Amino acid sequence: MDKVTLYNLLIKLKPSTLRLFLGMYSLSEDTGEVQTSFNDLKDRLGMAKTTTSRGMQELEKLGILEIKLNKGLPSEYRLNIPDEFRKDNRY
Repeated sequence: MDKVTLYNLLIKLKPSTLRLFLGMYSLSEDTGEVQTSFNDLKDRLGMAKTTTSRGMQELEKLGILEIKLNKGLPSEYRLNIPDEFRKDNRY
């Protein structure tokens, strides 16, 4: 995904979904992986469970977020962001 496409998607998001994206982005690794649990994320952002879940579904539907559900293990989250927005390229 290039930065123009990402920008065009982000400006159309609901404020709560944008907040979720920004929270996940702040926690993301250089690879785009987000090392946190669903409950930790919703608590850090002060968001309701339903709002967080809907936001994740919206981000996944738009191709911004990949979610891998692991039975008996924590889920894995990865943001699909352009290389120039990755943390190792921001400084």
